[in-house]
Amino acid sequence: MKLLYIGTYKEPSGWGDAARTDLLALAKSFDVVARPVVYSGGVTHPEIEKLESKSTIGVTQVFQYCLPTEYDMYGRMPHYGYCEIESSDLSYSKWPEFFNRVNMILTPNKDATLVKSNSRVKITHLPHAINTIKFKKDYPITKIKEANGTFKFLCIAEAIPRKNLEGLIESYYTTFDPTEPVSLIIKTNRNIDKIIEGVQNKVKLYPNKVFYQKIIVVSERINDAQMMGLYKYCDCYINTSMGESWCLPLVNAIGFNKPIVTTVGGGPSDLIENYPNVIPVNSVYINCHHGNGIEWYQNSRDHWFAPNMLNLSKGMRAALTMNIEENSNVLDEYSEEKFCGRLKELLNES
Repeated sequence: MKLLYIGTYKEPSGWGDAARTDLLALAKSFDVVARPVVYSGGVTHPEIEKLESKSTIGVTQVFQYCLPTEYDMYGRMPHYGYCEIESSDLSYSKWPEFFNRVNMILTPNKDATLVKSNSRVKITHLPHAINTIKFKKDYPITKIKEANGTFKFLCIAEAIPRKNLEGLIESYYTTFDPTEPVSLIIKTNRNIDKIIEGVQNKVKLYPNKVFYQKIIVVSERINDAQMMGLYKYCDCYINTSMGESWCLPLVNAIGFNKPIVTTVGGGPSDLIENYPNVIPVNSVYINCHHGNGIEWYQNSRDHWFAPNMLNLSKGMRAALTMNIEENSNVLDEYSEEKFCGRLKELLNES
C-alpha cells in the first residue's frame, strides 16, 4: 500500500503541527509520499523533505488533510478527506459538496461524526496522532520576568474571533483583583492591544487602563523548545475557544500534567475524558456569527459551543487551589501507533 499524503504540514500553526505529527507517524507504518497544501507556509522538516522527494508512481490511496475546498481527485484510487469540523450543522455550508469529491471524511473529534450534513459521504472519527516522546524531554523553562512569583495562567491561541481571547480577558479582569498575585500569559500570533482595550472599555472596572491587571502577550515566533518551556513555566492552562475540533495546546498541557480550565465540547471533551487535573467549563451553543473567514464554511445559521462566562470565572478561581494528581498514560490512547492502526483498519474496510 502506497499512500499519497496531501496536507498542511508547512503551516506555522497548530494545524500545521498536527499535520506534521500525523505525517511522520504515517511514514513509520506506510510507504508515504508527501505533497503540501500551502496557505502561509514557511515550515520545513528534513524527514518530510525526504517524503516530498519520492515519486507518486504506484500510489494506491490518497489522504488529504486541508480545507475541503482543496479536495481533488488524483486518479481512480480511494481518496480520504481529513478535516476539522467545528460547528454542529453543515446544512447551510458548501463543504458537503466538496466532501462528495472523496470516498470518506475523517475528523478528529467524536461529536463531528453526528453533525448535520447534506453529503452522501460518511463522516468517521479518527483522532490525530500524538508524539508522546516529546513530553519526556528535558526542556529548559521559558521564564517571563513579569510573571515570576505569581500564579500563571497560560493560553496559546491565534488572535481570531473563534479562539475567544475577548472572553478570556474579560473573565480574567472580572475574576481577579489587581492586588492578587495572578498573571495571564497569552502566546498569540500578533499584537492584541486593541482586543485588550476593547475588553477594558466593555467591563469599565477602573477609570484608567493603568489600574487593570497586566496581561503578558508573547506575539513573536518562538521555537518548539521555548514553547514547551512555556507550558512547564505556567501553573494552569486555560482554553476559552469556541467550536474547537482538536486543540493541540490542551494536548501539550496534558502531556506536562498541568491543571486545565477548558470549555467542553468537541475535541476538548475527548481529550479530557480521562484526565484528572481539569476544571470543565459548561458550554452554551451560540450562532457562528464570528466565523473564521473560511470560504464556504460557517454562517450565522450554524452553531458552535462557547464557554459559559460565569462558570469560566468560577473555574479560574478554583484553579488557584486545585490539587494535582499524577497522570502518566492518558495520551497513550492517541499514540502514533494507534493512529496508524486506526487508519489501516479504515483503509481495509473501505
